[in-house]
Amino acid sequence: MDTEKAIKNYGKYYRIALKKAGLDDIDGKIDAFEKRLRGMYASENYRKHNIYPTTNTTYIYAVMAMCIEVKSFGYTDKETIELVNRGF
Repeated sequence: MDTEKAIKNYGKYYRIALKKAGLDDIDGKIDAFEKRLRGMYASENYRKHNIYPTTNTTYIYAVMAMCIEVKSFGYTDKETIELVNRGF
């Protein structure tokens, strides 16, 4: 999967989750998510993990990036999972 396309696609899901949570500055939060995810996709770890054909590494990294971003808002683990799940 093209990573730039994936970033935009998963950004849409993240936007849905942020809107459902009633958060402000959604555009800024989307920008931060996209920047983080772009860096994660460019990492050596992503290349190492993305060799297994039965694992959707692109999706897994997107969810990880969402969780990291939401945790930075001060959410608990449970709140983070619930918020991210709302986007999917």
